Amino acid sequence: MPESYLKVHPQDLGIEKLFATVRDAVIVAEAGDGRVVLWNPAATELFGFSRAEALGMRIEDLMPGLRAASQPAGRERYSESGAPSSLSAVRKGGERIAVETSLSPIEPPLREGAGPERFVLAIVRDVTRRERHEAALREAQELFRSAFDNAPIGVAVVGLDGRFLRVNRSLCEMLGYPEEELLSLTFRDITHPEDLDSSMENVRRLVEGEVGSYSLEKRYVGARGDAVWVSLSVSLVRDREGEPLYFVDQIKDITERRKASEELARRAEELARANAELEQFSYSVSHDLRAPLRAIDGFSHVLMEVFADDLGEEGAGYLMRVRANSQRMGALIDDLLDLSRITRTPLRRQRVDLSSLADSVLDDLRRSEPDRRVETVLDNGLVVNADAGLMRVALENLLSNAWKFTSREPVARIELGGTVRRRRRTYFVRDNGAGFDEAYAEKLFAPFQRLHAEQEFEGTGIGLATVQRVIHRHGGQTWAESAPGAGATFFFTL
Repeated sequence: MPESYLKVHPQDLGIEKLFATVRDAVIVAEAGDGRVVLWNPAATELFGFSRAEALGMRIEDLMPGLRAASQPAGRERYSESGAPSSLSAVRKGGERIAVETSLSPIEPPLREGAGPERFVLAIVRDVTRRERHEAALREAQELFRSAFDNAPIGVAVVGLDGRFLRVNRSLCEMLGYPEEELLSLTFRDITHPEDLDSSMENVRRLVEGEVGSYSLEKRYVGARGDAVWVSLSVSLVRDREGEPLYFVDQIKDITERRKASEELARRAEELARANAELEQFSYSVSHDLRAPLRAIDGFSHVLMEVFADDLGEEGAGYLMRVRANSQRMGALIDDLLDLSRITRTPLRRQRVDLSSLADSVLDDLRRSEPDRRVETVLDNGLVVNADAGLMRVALENLLSNAWKFTSREPVARIELGGTVRRRRRTYFVRDNGAGFDEAYAEKLFAPFQRLHAEQEFEGTGIGLATVQRVIHRHGGQTWAESAPGAGATFFFTL
């Protein structure tokens, strides 16, 4: 060690014992070349160098750039730095840390034989963790700012006086106000007058602690004077003592949804009126049309019974056609009434065993034509959640349809099963009957549409339309697959 260092005694500085107890690193160095002459235990902990290792090192070896940060250009000595300087320091081993350093000049008392040395006192604090925390805080604040400004819904910070303190872009676009103008208003200024009382009552309950937050649908008045329906959620931020600070509002524009809801309500009202009119029409059909038809059929029967000899063969044939058509019209009326009742009947869902239900329907069909040879195949355990009455109507129509269109087969085959089609649980009724051209499959489910002449297979053309109504009531779909002479399969989902 150079002789000049031996002339410097820490006790001359009068601070060694004091510095040993300081928690910050304390370093005393020569003001000229920065050689370390005093090093406290906290400096060892911070930099990793022992006192013996540190003495004689240059202070700039520990904190590069310290001289430039502590003095004006052209000065050779270290000087008082004023405010603490933030620097990058080097620990033993080369690790970089962030520190905050304050410099102060020291002039010790002169001793005999000693030169006019001057020293600099450096107090160094590790701020690495603080800077990391500050960086994390800045990042979090930036994330919050970005999330706030770019949120797809309106967000606002509202003061206790109701004035907007901060608003995001979505809210400004929603209401049509520039940000500066909206920040000059209160929520009362833009609340629809009819909704103001309920808004104020909810604010009161929130401030008084009756609720932790609240949500409601209300109207704001936009910049153009139009009503903007919103779904509003409000929470209150309090300090540690529980005193209210400000409100945070989340605001979603539901104007279009409200319009759609109002339109839906209007259509529902129209539908209710239409159903009432249909009910009246059905009553008229049931009572006013049946009586004339019964009269036509009855008098035609009397004519054939009493005046058969006078009518002759041709006249009797005409009367038979009159009776057949009146009876057919009566059947059409019955089917139309059944179809209208399908639409109006309340849906009562329960556990329904389709397999058992189909077996009951087929048993009735067998009794109606005991001489027919019909093989039936029913999958077991086809259980659904549906309206039992409506499902019986659907199966009666599907199985009767299969029974009818297999009537010309020497051995008919009718099957009820379950499968997965179109990624959904699907049920089907399949037969080996006459079949049809799939190009006309959609016509099957329209009322009165028939793909076979009445002379081939009788019917009114209402049955499959009824099936479709039942399936649609359950939120399902129905479709058919077939080919002429190759049977048909009718699928449905629920």
